[in-house]
Amino acid sequence: MYSKTYNRKFTTVVVGRKVVFVLTAVILVFISILSLPMVFGRGVGENLSSFHRRMLFDAVPVVSCRDDITLLGDIAYSIELISGLDINDVVTNFEVLPVFCRLEQFEVDEEKTAFEEEMALPVVKVSQGKNTDDNLKIKNETPYSIDTEALLRRPLDISVSKDEPAVLIVHTHGTESYTQSPQYHYSDTDSPRCKDTRYNVVRVGEELARELTSKGYNVIHDKSLNDTPSYNNSYNKTLAVIEGYLEKYPSIKCVFDVHRDAIEQEDGTKVKFTADINGEVVSQVMMVCGSDAMGLDNPNWQINLSFALKIQDYLNGKYSGLMRPVNLRKERFNLHDTTGSLILEFGTHGNTLDEALASVKYIAEGIDAVLSK
Repeated sequence: MYSKTYNRKFTTVVVGRKVVFVLTAVILVFISILSLPMVFGRGVGENLSSFHRRMLFDAVPVVSCRDDITLLGDIAYSIELISGLDINDVVTNFEVLPVFCRLEQFEVDEEKTAFEEEMALPVVKVSQGKNTDDNLKIKNETPYSIDTEALLRRPLDISVSKDEPAVLIVHTHGTESYTQSPQYHYSDTDSPRCKDTRYNVVRVGEELARELTSKGYNVIHDKSLNDTPSYNNSYNKTLAVIEGYLEKYPSIKCVFDVHRDAIEQEDGTKVKFTADINGEVVSQVMMVCGSDAMGLDNPNWQINLSFALKIQDYLNGKYSGLMRPVNLRKERFNLHDTTGSLILEFGTHGNTLDEALASVKYIAEGIDAVLSK
């Protein structure tokens, strides 16, 4: 959790859970301790005093939420003397109960220092990956031979209307999230999944919808987390979402399934891919295309591959290093219902959401450049 600065004016005293019962006994013990050296000798008194120091530290801490401690007066001083505790130390992590409270003012300063932000983030090992395939336009995992130049020259068979819904954005794996940053911090653990749509790939889809809308496209963004509660059934759920929208809006021509990749080294270190675009660090982006290599009907896969290669070619020419190779897969991945269906992978789980969001405007530019020709 982030630290907060509290500006407060309290007349509030809170004490350790057990002290409610034994506070009176502690005072009596304190008086007894003061007299022990006189009765039994200095050594016994010192031993008992050490015992009670440990007892007070472990069992009956007293903590004040006030800016001063005048309310407790000599009692507070005595307890500090015995226990060695600074009861004005409000950051001491004791489970406490209010004894007396008159709240006059309570303000929270939400501003956080860079040190506090850094300390609040979970520890995670991330290394900068080097994409050895930067000069390639396609990573072909199918048995098919692909003529990339012919697909680039092929006329685009995608006609979109800006007056009707034309673009649908969905998320098969909506809970995919990123390495946390001070700007986008959602958990004290290093988890690659998050159901809060402010911090996972749904947030990236929202940004893509906003960018395409600003370019005049009528965009529908479905924010369903289709990988919950069943991850294995996520593609089936997404297909139902897609076909439901296509039935309602036949004008939809492009379906973008927004994801992020996940790459790790053998020791569990996360790998991220970034590019420096106009002085800004952004995540690299990979487009994934399906095929019919596994026997499932996919009549549009070459049109979709051509679409992806055209976007890739445009962006490679303007923003060197932004794009990872187009990944052509054997699987269909629900990319068979329209002639403009692509999976867009914004970064990896090693990237931050900041980096992923920073790359969206360039992808939207590339999509618009190809569709507008």
